[in-house]
Amino acid sequence: MDALIELTVLDDLILEKINQLLKEKKPLEESEIPIMYRDLFIKYSSLENIESLKRAVFLQWYSVIEPIENSGMGEMDALIEKQNINNVNRLIDSCLIDDEFVFLLKHYYNIGDWYFDSLGLKKINFDLKNESKFHYNNFDKRGVFGEYWKSILK
Repeated sequence: MDALIELTVLDDLILEKINQLLKEKKPLEESEIPIMYRDLFIKYSSLENIESLKRAVFLQWYSVIEPIENSGMGEMDALIEKQNINNVNRLIDSCLIDDEFVFLLKHYYNIGDWYFDSLGLKKINFDLKNESKFHYNNFDKRGVFGEYWKSILK
């Protein structure tokens, strides 16, 4: 099975566990969820493709923006966070960053510019010609990253 598909299955499993814990009114931060997310983050970061990088950058951003009590995401590996932003910078420098990634980064940056500035994200032109092309259906089967974006775009 493709590594990205395997990680998506793991991502979905984590979401199922979160829903179960929430039903049982158990605190996410005291469960295995933060460890599972940290492990997922490391695995997404180790794949060398733009889709896994999008998901890894989402996890690292969301882990600093949303409290662990709500997200289940604790601290990620700081060195890997920096490496991911270096990889984003390489995409920017080589003009290989796609419109979807620019769209995502614009949203993340509007909420947590301080975070990305601290990691050295290069300045990027966030002007997109057609932001409406990013529909919530584009985010099906993309784990917690996809669920977040579907909720934003609905």
